[in-house]
Order: sequence, then C-alpha cells, then structure tokens
Amino acid sequence: MIYLLNAHHSGSHAAWANGLARQFSDELRLFTLPGRHWKWRMHGAAVHFADLLNEEPVPSMILVTDMIDLATFRGLYRHRVPTLLYYHENQLTYPWSERDSDTTLGRDRHYGWINMTSALAADGVAFNSEYHRVALLEAIPPFLKALPDFRPKQLVERIRAKSTVLPIGFDFPDTLIETDAKPEVPVLLWNHRWEYDKGPVDFLQLCRELKKIRLDFKLIVLGESGREHPPAFDAIHQEFQNRLIHYGFAADRTQYWSLLSRATVQPVTSRQDFFGMSIVEAQWAGVITLLPNRLVFPERAAGLPLLYDSMEELVNLIVNPPDISATHIQSIAQSYRWSEVIDDYREWFRGYGF
Repeated sequence: MIYLLNAHHSGSHAAWANGLARQFSDELRLFTLPGRHWKWRMHGAAVHFADLLNEEPVPSMILVTDMIDLATFRGLYRHRVPTLLYYHENQLTYPWSERDSDTTLGRDRHYGWINMTSALAADGVAFNSEYHRVALLEAIPPFLKALPDFRPKQLVERIRAKSTVLPIGFDFPDTLIETDAKPEVPVLLWNHRWEYDKGPVDFLQLCRELKKIRLDFKLIVLGESGREHPPAFDAIHQEFQNRLIHYGFAADRTQYWSLLSRATVQPVTSRQDFFGMSIVEAQWAGVITLLPNRLVFPERAAGLPLLYDSMEELVNLIVNPPDISATHIQSIAQSYRWSEVIDDYREWFRGYGF
C-alpha cells in the first residue's frame, strides 16, 4: 500500500493526486488537506500527517508533494518506510507576489529551505518537468551563498543523484463536446488561475494591441479565482465585454471542455510554470498554443513553431497563425495521458521496493 500525502489538495495538485489514486486503485490511499494557507501547510502539514499516520497501518511506501516539510514528518513518524517526494513547484524559483509582505520583511527564504531539506530527507525525488529539475538544482548554489556559515556540502549532487522526471498524467475526455464550427475570427483562450504569476497584465496588453490594429477577435476567459484577483481581469471584463464568449470559472468539466473546443488560440503569458496543465488541456482540445520561449514552454511546443520572444512576435502569430492542424496539436497532449505515463510511475515505485 502507498500512502499519498497531498498537503495542498486543489487545482493541479488535486488533479494529479486524484488521477494517480485512480490508476493505483486499492494499492494507494490518499490523505489530503484543503488547498489554502500554503505557508501554514508547509509548516504544519508534517505534524498533522505524522500524528494521523502513526495511528494507521504501516504502508510499504509514502509519497508526498513539495507542500510538506518532509524532514519534520520523517522525524515525527514512528516507522521507517521508503518515502518519495514529488515536486509540482518550488519556492526557490517561484516568483513571489508583490502584495506579499514577507518579501520585504525578509521571511521568504525559509520556504525554499524547506524544499531543500525535504529533498535531502526523501529517498527519491521526482519533478514534473526537466525544466523544473534543472531550475531547482541551479537555484541551490546562489541560495546557499546567502547563509552565514556551515552551508550543506554537495547538496546539488546529492539531490540530483536521486532525482527523476515524471510528467503529470491526464484523464482527457475520449471525445470533445460537439460545438459549432470554429469561427472565422481568432478566439483567444485564458484557462489559467487568476493569479499574478500567470501574466494577466501581459494578456491584457495583448488584447489592447490586437484592438489597436483593429483585429476582430473574441475571448474565452476561464480559470479559478480566489477572494481577490489581479485588477487586470476587471480591466479585461470592462474593456472587452462585447468580445467575451465566457468570463469566469466553468460550472463543471463538461462546460470547461466545451468552451475549450470553441477556442482557436491560447496566447500564454505566464511568468512562471513548472509544467503547464492548462496548456496541455488546450492542446488536447486542438487549440493552437502560443508559448513564450522560456521556462517549461519549449517542452510543451514539441518542436513545432509555437514559441515567441516578444509581444510583437506574439501579435504576429495571432494575425498569421502557424499552419498546424488541430490533430497535430492534439498529438502533443496525447503523450500525457495517464495510460502513457503510468508505467514510468510504477517503475519509479519499484525502484524503492513497491
């Protein structure tokens, strides 16, 4: 039995954990905490899960995500079993919100430290993309230079030696919802979280640039929004209301996939993405995904002419889209079906005795 501890069970973290649990059925038991208060999760989840699991039968393996202080958990958990760590994201390279006072108060380094000590405490480490693995390992040396003394030795080598890359798996619908034929005008898609790190200001700028050149286009703005969201979304709603096909969270997955199938192009403006689930979902719907030539996005382009380096290039790609069929775009996403990646997970687990 594998125990999967997901300390921030929402969004992509929840989708991955639920999908993995379905693949392993009665071989995996899922323990979760709600996806809120991420800083407290990184401190407190270890104590909560250790107390909980100390009263449960001993599993053959434990799998946790980056939102837990694994070193603390292993110190409090009474049994020694192989423990694996999966990185959805990390706090060494994640861009902090300008609204977060911890950045100015100097309290932001501790979460990166938790990510590093968790990797040291784990028997094995997996990243959701090769970009993510490289980014974290390259961030460690400059991070350590800020420490006053007694810096850990050979930290990069120790983590690299036990690391691998396992992409997120997807449960795509077998067939997309039937919709009317694709419109003649571009239909721009936003289907990311309504957060600063996804680049809503750049997306707003793009819409304004397209309006300035008098391009006729429509908008589908999806995604999860918290109690507060960047003001760029209010500006999009106000300035482009007559172009909006949809604005706000989809009522259910059926509506979500139906709206994706109506889009023609997804101009991605994210400042940070360690994997890009919303991109792969758009690709499964046959949407042309236009991606910045940085971060993880070259991995999602699969060698196709989908990358851009400037706002000017992005505008040009929308006005003159690359000649790529929806079927070709969809084939990129196909490789991320759970049926395509699950054997790699099983092989990883077997390497630690499962």
